[in-house]
Amino acid sequence: MKKIGLTIGLVAVVMLGTGCGLKDNLEENNKKYDVAQQSYDMNFAEATDKVIEQYSPETPVEKVAFDLPENDESSQISYIYHLVGEPTFVINAKNSEITEKTDKSSQANFTLADIKTLKDPQEEAKKIMAEQKSPFARILNWTLVKKNEKLVFDYEVKTFSGSKHIEIDAKE
Repeated sequence: MKKIGLTIGLVAVVMLGTGCGLKDNLEENNKKYDVAQQSYDMNFAEATDKVIEQYSPETPVEKVAFDLPENDESSQISYIYHLVGEPTFVINAKNSEITEKTDKSSQANFTLADIKTLKDPQEEAKKIMAEQKSPFARILNWTLVKKNEKLVFDYEVKTFSGSKHIEIDAKE
């Protein structure tokens, strides 16, 4: 009977130790894919300045996303500007490379000049992460959109049990 108890206790200790290591590995892996915990060569304001260099500050914008571009082999997180009547403007956040996609947006919601007055989405992402209860939570991407006449950052937060969207007022 003592041998069974000792064996169960030993198995429990090994499982706990292994579980802690697993948790550390998961947390480290989350950091790789959490946009709130990454550093980038170009921030949102700098990326917007690059777009304004190519277009007018009054250029209408449907939305801006910070995500992996669709059908892109590089799989690098990028600022994706959906400009109305213009090619979609994509700026790689890691190496600042600029590409233009042929698709064009048709619905104007705000202008490039409007973006210059907004909060820093990276700082807002850090605040969201600080409020998460799960150590496994991470922000996959964000999108700047207009909802109910207000500009909001819509963050996609992935948790251990699923995902959710958190909207933050984008105005300072």
